[in-house]
Amino acid sequence: MVPQSLEDQKKASEKLPLLGHLTWWSVHQVRITHEDLKQKFETAGLPVEWLIDEPEKESAFLRACHEAPGLHNSDKKNRLLVRQILKSVERFVFGVVNESIDQAKEGLDYNYACKITFDRKTASITSTNDDHPAVKLVRQMTDHYAKFHDSGVFRTQILICLEKLQKLNLRDRGGVYFIPQQYEEILGKLEGLVNSTGDSRMFTMPQIDVIKSREAMVDVFLSDFESEVQAYKNELEAFEKKGDSVRDSTLEKRIEIYQALRKKVELYSELLQFEPKEVKEKIGQLESNLSKIKFGRKVRLQGTEAEAVAANE
Repeated sequence: MVPQSLEDQKKASEKLPLLGHLTWWSVHQVRITHEDLKQKFETAGLPVEWLIDEPEKESAFLRACHEAPGLHNSDKKNRLLVRQILKSVERFVFGVVNESIDQAKEGLDYNYACKITFDRKTASITSTNDDHPAVKLVRQMTDHYAKFHDSGVFRTQILICLEKLQKLNLRDRGGVYFIPQQYEEILGKLEGLVNSTGDSRMFTMPQIDVIKSREAMVDVFLSDFESEVQAYKNELEAFEKKGDSVRDSTLEKRIEIYQALRKKVELYSELLQFEPKEVKEKIGQLESNLSKIKFGRKVRLQGTEAEAVAANE
């Protein structure tokens, strides 16, 4: 049986009250430039502001260094390792190591082969041995990742879009999500984009509005919310320990995140008909703790400035 498209489901269930839709997908063989993906967004009628960032050569290089050994190592006895040696404002330096298994001695032998350097200013790659297979592979993969979005990046793009649609994660490790009914139209546009990209398919299933469905969704939402709040609490504790090394922009971004979380609570509490008071209080506590961190930072800064003035008098 072929799953119905969202448009077909809409026609079949138009007389039934819906909470929203469940959605999941299968993504394969995606190889698309950023410009072509942008064109697909425009054709589908999706906001281009939701587009994933355009590939950068630096991130492409780092990804290549991370993934190249896995693609190269078909020989179980002789493997290539790519290890980071240096990260600075000017450059990244990675070392290529040949690892050999000596079964007779039940040991491992390591041989430093060469060095690969990425200049962060010129976005250029140099090495001490351009003929080494690992160097060639890193260069090839860097060029590819800097030009194309692949299946892994496209999966991230789908999640970015669903985040804008106030997704609710129905599985601990992801994979199946609930989207509120008010986003049905734009979910259909996303479905069309996914189905037209590579060998990919998005599936949707209507969630009928009955008491048991709502109760189950409330449980999932509250569990998901508690996990999210705990993660933000841990993050604030880490900010306190780091002190003034945390950027102002990082703290300001958290205000936006908490506001978005509050908006999501309001949407789901109305949709699922539950009392949001206790949930909102927890968001208020996050906002209060963040304000204390910002205030303490401001006081320290004013104290430092006063000391500097006094020293110059």
